Amino acid sequence: RHKIIWAYENGRKLKSRLMKKYGSSLTNITDLSKKGLQELKEDLLTNTNNLSTYVRDINDLDIQKHTVEINLYNYDIICEHKFYNADFLESFSKIVKDKYKIQLEKDYLSLNPDLAILENMTSTIRGMVEIEQAEKDRNLSNTVAIFAVGLATSQLTSSIILAQQPPAQDIYFYQTKAFRCSLLAGVIASVFIWAIIRFIRLLQRKK
Repeated sequence: RHKIIWAYENGRKLKSRLMKKYGSSLTNITDLSKKGLQELKEDLLTNTNNLSTYVRDINDLDIQKHTVEINLYNYDIICEHKFYNADFLESFSKIVKDKYKIQLEKDYLSLNPDLAILENMTSTIRGMVEIEQAEKDRNLSNTVAIFAVGLATSQLTSSIILAQQPPAQDIYFYQTKAFRCSLLAGVIASVFIWAIIRFIRLLQRKK
């Protein structure tokens, strides 16, 4: 009898805790598109922790439900063999069957859909984080490539001009024709590479 009451009370506490913590705190999926990579990472961490806690608590609720069922079975067996004339014991058994078992079953069924929502939300955020991270890494790679092409073009231009027209010894390097031409060539090459990358990305989006 005490085991049944104890399991039922634990189950009700678990439901109250899950409803209080997750009933209105699930991330709104429509807000995710407005968030940056760092915010998405924070949401992913929060949802992953929430999912872990939710799974543990809802499994514990299921355990309490089975605890009530098992102990009710044992309770009925004992009452049938040893206390078959005790009406007050049968009354408690009826309460457990008509209220405790049904209530815990309803609690479990009502909370189980939120588990699927948390799982889907966590998967969605994880996918968005991976996409945003890949986009960030690609942009960084493109920036490095553009800079490298511009620098290489600038150095090559400077070397060619210096080989053909060595500068006078009495002027600063930034006043030389080689410096100005190499700088211009580097900028033009960088812009050209950027335009190509931009064009390729536009074509990929249309596909």
